[in-house]
Order: sequence, then C-alpha cells, then structure tokens
Amino acid sequence: MKLLSYFRLFSYLLIACGFLSLLLTEFFGTSYLILFTIILILGWMIDGDRIHLRISNRFWNALILPAAFLSIVDILFIRRYPVVGIVSFLIFLQVTKLFQKKENRDYLFLYVISFIQLLTVAVVTTDVIFSIPFILYTVLATWTLIIFHLKHQIEIHQKPQILSDKSHIPDSERMPYPNIFQMYRFESILNPSFFLGTSILTLLMFAVTLTIFFVVPRISIGYFFQEKERIQSVSGFSDEVILGSFGNIRKNHTPIMRVELPDIPGKPSTLLHWRGISLDFYDGQSWKVSRKQEKKVAGRSELTLDGKTTYFFNVGERPRLPFLGGKLKGSPSLLRQEIEVSPITSTVIFGAHQIQGVAGMFTPLNVDELSGTIRSDFPPYRGRKYTVYSDIKVPSEEELKESPVAYEEVSDLKERYTQLPPLSSEIKKLARSITENYLHPYDKARAIERFLQDNFTYSLDVKREKGANPLEDFFFKNRAGHCEYFATGMVVLLRTLDIPARIVNGFQQGQWNEFGKYFVVRQSDAHSWVEVFFPGKGWITFDPTPPAAFSEEYAPVIDRIPVVNRVNRYLDFIRTRWDRYIVQYNLMDQVEMAITLRNKTLRLQRQMAKYLEKLPSDLPRLDQIKTLLSRENLTTLSAITIGLIAIGIILFRSKQKAELKKLFPHSSASPEQLQIARLYVRMLRILAKKGFPKKDPQTPQEFVFQLAEKQVPYTPEVQEIIHLYYKARYGGVPITREELQKAVSLLKVISHSEGSNSQNRVEIEGSVRVAH
Repeated sequence: MKLLSYFRLFSYLLIACGFLSLLLTEFFGTSYLILFTIILILGWMIDGDRIHLRISNRFWNALILPAAFLSIVDILFIRRYPVVGIVSFLIFLQVTKLFQKKENRDYLFLYVISFIQLLTVAVVTTDVIFSIPFILYTVLATWTLIIFHLKHQIEIHQKPQILSDKSHIPDSERMPYPNIFQMYRFESILNPSFFLGTSILTLLMFAVTLTIFFVVPRISIGYFFQEKERIQSVSGFSDEVILGSFGNIRKNHTPIMRVELPDIPGKPSTLLHWRGISLDFYDGQSWKVSRKQEKKVAGRSELTLDGKTTYFFNVGERPRLPFLGGKLKGSPSLLRQEIEVSPITSTVIFGAHQIQGVAGMFTPLNVDELSGTIRSDFPPYRGRKYTVYSDIKVPSEEELKESPVAYEEVSDLKERYTQLPPLSSEIKKLARSITENYLHPYDKARAIERFLQDNFTYSLDVKREKGANPLEDFFFKNRAGHCEYFATGMVVLLRTLDIPARIVNGFQQGQWNEFGKYFVVRQSDAHSWVEVFFPGKGWITFDPTPPAAFSEEYAPVIDRIPVVNRVNRYLDFIRTRWDRYIVQYNLMDQVEMAITLRNKTLRLQRQMAKYLEKLPSDLPRLDQIKTLLSRENLTTLSAITIGLIAIGIILFRSKQKAELKKLFPHSSASPEQLQIARLYVRMLRILAKKGFPKKDPQTPQEFVFQLAEKQVPYTPEVQEIIHLYYKARYGGVPITREELQKAVSLLKVISHSEGSNSQNRVEIEGSVRVAH
C-alpha cells in the first residue's frame, strides 16, 4: 500500500474514532452516527477525486456565523451544556474541512478537533467503555502522526530538489516532475512489523502513564467540582415520613449503593436488611421522630481484623462485642460491610442491625442513642464509602420467650413506643382476635406478622379514597398496600397490646452480583419493616411484608431475562471497578496502596526469616546466609547487581561502537554502511571459528585469495560481502535495502555451510533481527 493511501486511511480512522467516542454520551445518538458516516464517506470520495464538489470557501465561511448562533442557542436554551454546544460547532467546522480538498494544515485541524471530541467524552462520561475508543485513538494517533511526519518531510526536502534538477531545461521541454511518493518503496517500512512495533510502544507509554496516574499524589477538591445534578433524592430518611412515600420509590431502579461482605466467600444465607432510620411517633397520616438523644460521637478507636482504625460505640440495648489486640474475643457474629453509597440527599449511615462501629472519612458522627440512627456531616455532593461493623447475632426463639413479660424497668421506653393516635375500636378488636391464643409478647408479634403476610396483598397501585384513614382502608377495605402499610399495621396492632414497637426505613438486601461479590441496592429496594423491643434482648427485627413483594414482578425488566441480567451484572461489576479505581482514585487510595505494598514486603521477609530459623543450626555458614538475606543487605546487593549489569551493557556497546568507528575514521557512516560493517565483522568471526582466521596484515581481498587457494566452498559468498563492504567503506555510494538483505542472505549461507555450529546460527539470527 502506498504512503498516501496509508495516510488517508489512518487520518479518516482517527477522525471517525474521535466522533464515535461522542456516542458514549447521552447527547449524540444513532442519527448522528448515520449522518457522520455519510459525511466521512463523501469526504473520502472527494479526497480520492471520485466526487468533485464545486463549492467555494465563501459559501462555507458564510455558514459559520449561523452555526455559531445555533450553538449559542443550544447552550442557553436547549441542552444547556456549554461543552456540548462548543463540540457541536466544532463538528460543523470538521464537516466543512471534510468537504474540501485538504492540505497538511487542514488535516492537522481535523486531528485537533477529534482530540477535543475525545477530551469532551472524558469529561462528560465516567463509563468504563470509554477505555475502548481511548486506547484505539491512542494507537491510531501514533500511526497517523508518524506517517503525517514522513509525508511532510518528503514534501519539504524532495520537491525543491526535483525542481532544481530541471531548472536548466526550458519550460516548453520540461516534463512534469514525478510523484515523489512513487519514487520510494514504503512497503519495506510501513509493514506489519512497523505497525506492531509502534502499537507496542504506544501501549507501553500508556502503561507508564497509568503508573504515573497511580503513583503521583492526587488531591480532590470537592467543593469546586460539585456535581449537584447527579445527587439522587431519596425519600423516607428524614425526621418526618408521610405514609405511602415508598410506593413511588419502588418504581425507580437506579442503584443507590453497593455492599461488599469481605469476610464471607459467597452470597450469605441469611436475609439482610440495610437499616437507615427508625421513627416512633405516629399521628395517623405520617411517622415522626418525637424526641432525639443525639450527640456527636467520635467513639473509641480500636484496631480491627482488617488493620483499619475504627470507631466503636454503643447504640441500642445490646452490648457490642469486645475486641482484643485486633482479634475477636467473643462470638464471630460481627459482620464487616464495605458500603459505597452514590451521591444522595440523605446523610444516614446504612448497615445491618445492630451497628457497633463505623470506619470512614468522617467528622464525628451524629448518633441518636434512642432511635439507633447514625448520620454523618459528609458533603452530599460526593458519594460515601465506609465500613460498618454490625452484630447480626439474633437470640433464639427460646431465649426471646424467656425474656420478662413486664416492662416496668423500661417505663420511659414503653411510653414512647406504645404511643398511638385515636383509633377505631375495630383495629383494637382485630389485634386482640389475632393474639387471643398467645400470652408472651414474642408469640403475639409472630402471630401478627404471619396474619399480615397470609391475609393481605402486596401492591403499589392501590386507589384509596381521599380523606380516608389510610390504615383503616388498608385493614378493612382494600386489604392491600406496600411495605409501609404492612409495617405500620404491625406496629399499630402491637402498640394496642402495650408491646413497644417502631417502624424502620432502609433497604432490603438487593441483588447479588457474583462477579464482584457484592449486593447492588437500588432505590426500588427501599423497604420498611418493624423492630420490637424485648427486655434484656433489645430490638428484634420482624418483617410482615409478604414474600410476593420481592418477586420478579417488581424487578426491572432487564432482570427478568436471565442472559441479559447476567451480562448486566458483569457490566455493573466493570463499571464499579472503573469508578472506584479510576474515577474516584485519590490520595488516600495511594497511601493505602503504599501501606499494603509495605506490609506485603514485611510479611514476605518474616516468612523467609521463619523458614531460615527452621533449618538445622549446624548447617555451614547458615548465620552468614541469614545475615546476607537481611532487608538492608538484599537492597544493597540488588542495587550493586543492577549497577554491574548496566555497566556491562554500556561497556559492551561502547566496545562495539569503537570497533565500527575505526572502520570509518574520516567520515560519519550511514545506518546502512554501519550495518554492512557489522555483517563483515561477524563474517570474520564465523570464518575464524570454522578454521579460517583472517590475519591482521591481510587486506580483505587478500583474505579472499587465500580462501580460493584452499578451495573453500563458500568463497563466492565471502567475495560478495567483501565487495559490499568495500563499497560501503571506500566507495561512498549509498547501500540500498536490497543489497543489505542480500548480504544477510549470503551470511546465512556461510554460517550454515559445513563446519557451522549453533553459535554461528545465533550470530546470524541476531544480524537478521537488526537488519529488519
């Protein structure tokens, strides 16, 4: 393929790659793809003289002002994104250049626009799929700019020379000067090895860039980069929640958070809920927090199993599990959860019940010791990542039935959590009829839970009469509702029986992602359930919502197709890792990575020391070996070894260069001349190993006569190489690529003739690699 064909092909591929990257954003759709494909095809045909568009530059210049005006209108009134409006205007300028015959400066202009398009996508999207056009663009840009440079330099240096060679010829007799790009055979340069080599070099540079990205300290300035449009509004986590607010949330399947359980190898067998807030005061229409006992708590710092400094505190009635020296002293029921929350309006800390400790980048946490709700002052415009430790051990049914029936010792708590608005007698009668066969509060709670699960229907589309009491409508008319109605109904029925209970808002478990080993929790997973208080045992979770609430009927459409659902889970895993380790990579991550690397190094050193200690003590020089393998000595020995290897390589190359320079003492040699000289020197080494050494006083030609006298079978090949050597060293005539390849072939014949050995073949293979 000719140089100009390569140049045009890669130029258009680069332009297309820049534009196609815009399709990853929400602002450019399929219509843009079709339109720009047509434009690229037309531009290609115009460049190839297959289509002749006779449109003057004045026409295109006249369209610039209207195009700029439309872009301003787009920025101010339509899409209202300045970056997108500017890129749209640049696309117009790109089209004007594609529809014209182009000079080098026009191609440079098109390259710059394609690069701006790529940068725009990098700013607008954080999707991992962007890495595909980015890497492709990087490789294409390397190829295109190298070929562009070749083309430009040939035009600069060769055209004037051709014109000057014909300056003595009259204009009438002067023939048109030849196409300078047909005077050279570029196939030998622009071959698969060239494209493979430049691609590898580009990817190596990309790897170095990634290394710099991960190593150079990074600082996030959150205030100046607030992304307020990304903050998701989530209802149900304020101090007042209107009954029924979760119904609309269940129709929104946007991911809210992801929860990893590092200490559990697979999906947990226990159904988990991610607790948010609890509310105690019910007025018949909404739930509120009647009284707070909130304080800022820094907690008590302790080193946990994963090596993090964590602040533990007591919330709720049950004591937290003790720690000792970073190891669990008590029951292993303390569950560690790595939670990453998207930017949302709520500042609630979520976690499995009961939360005993939290680790994260927080100011002191606000902990309500009455409700168990934990909040942080972390800015809502950034996502939050924190670790939660929860005591998930639940007392057995027998233990709960042994708890005291009377609540005299917690009279304040009973008064608060048995509060009720005026209720109809039917609701009180319903509570007594459900529990008439049970005496213990635990049995009554389970009876009410089963009654609601078995006799009521889960639905998001229940039509209630305006002004009707929502709870009476739920119990006695529609007998259907969503989780808030079931939870409210159970709390109210328990409170009519003087059993303390409260409603809890949070999220159900979510969807398990087997690729990343985490739960994806969506807005549609918002859930309400019940906590019932038992003296000596604390708050125990009950969930009266029927299992049908968690069926596929209420799942996203994409989750109902197994193959698509699996692919979507895998893509979510990739996006999560991309967002975590690229988009949100910061200084704290770098510090943690450095500490991890240091800890692994120290662990390896300790393991090696233990291994040496187990060896028999009477082994000779064992003490010297242990001393030699100490950290300080290993570092010193490594540095010395690397230094000696580097010095050896430098000396070897210097010796080679000195030998070759002796052959050209009065002039600087071209690469081809040096290559012929290298082949000549290697030939002499091969002949010496075959038993035909060249004596120092002998000239190369005399050496050939000596070989001919001894009837050496490969004397003609030696004569040819010496002829090329004379031509390169004394003739001053340029060595062609074909002659160089011929010398390599001749050297192969000499090496593989009788008397050759493996060392000869190695030397020849080395020269062949250099020749290529």
